[in-house]
Amino acid sequence: QRKGFFSEGFLMEGDARQVLRIYPSPLEYWISTSDSRDNQYLEQLKKSQNLTLDEAVFLAAELAPYGVASLKQKVSI
Repeated sequence: QRKGFFSEGFLMEGDARQVLRIYPSPLEYWISTSDSRDNQYLEQLKKSQNLTLDEAVFLAAELAPYGVASLKQKVSI
């Protein structure tokens, strides 16, 4: 796994085995993240800019497409 970029899983069906690598788009990442820093960032965006959750998710996908941990500059949360 590389946080914000891809995750891997192991799929077994009968005798078949396969490693799956999933590359989420920025929007898919922000819809599915459970990272506490990412969720705090969403709350900060909602409060500071008076956004709905949907609007905050779209904005976060634009500002930090691979999550807060991937930002080069520090984000105050």
